[in-house]
Amino acid sequence: MTSPILIGKEEDLKKSEAVLGNALGDMVHAPEIDGLSSMQKEYLLAMTQGDGPSSTGEIAKRLERNASYANVYRTQLIKKNVIYSPAWGQVDFKLPYMRDYLREHGAYHFLHSSKE
Repeated sequence: MTSPILIGKEEDLKKSEAVLGNALGDMVHAPEIDGLSSMQKEYLLAMTQGDGPSSTGEIAKRLERNASYANVYRTQLIKKNVIYSPAWGQVDFKLPYMRDYLREHGAYHFLHSSKE
């Protein structure tokens, strides 16, 4: 039998997570992304196609660019503290939930407020 104290708590928790996720996105992720160039945004969007650390070679393939070209943007994003390298030949998002945010809002940020 389910405890009366727990009835509805899971639903409340899911609602809270959604609200907090949106707040994190609006206050942290959006400003971070808005300050990036179109190619830097493309690099990040290419990273969202996987669920964990991304292979830098695979990102270059997704971008349809050579590894040297993609590495320029990898280096820029590392310097901006948007991504980091957890292992040789891999990158991952530095900010928690950035992948989820970009999966949901990436197209908007790519089409709007590009800094060239």
